[in-house]
Amino acid sequence: MTPAEDAGLLGALYSCWPGRPFDASSISGEAPHEPRLLAALAPLGARVRVSGVIARLRLTDTQKIRRWLDDVEGRERGGLILTRDRMGWCRVGFAGRARPDAEVWARGRVS
Repeated sequence: MTPAEDAGLLGALYSCWPGRPFDASSISGEAPHEPRLLAALAPLGARVRVSGVIARLRLTDTQKIRRWLDDVEGRERGGLILTRDRMGWCRVGFAGRARPDAEVWARGRVS
């Protein structure tokens, strides 16, 4: 993924879990219900699988997300940075500057 695609996905993750922890499984369960997140996962080739009444991303997509999280951890992308705690939970935060206007983030723009 390009740095701009990374920034878009980090922005989508922040909009779903602002300051709250998540992991690859959380993303796989939430993406089918969050159009912005699903669109940001498109460069990874993420596709929705429906089993009964439960919609999730495919297992191979969850593995791709896990690898992406490993790759982008600690790197600033579009003013956002992904960090992990000792238990492996991820959080997206703002890297070294004031938080942008919430309305800008709600519209899906990443600087």
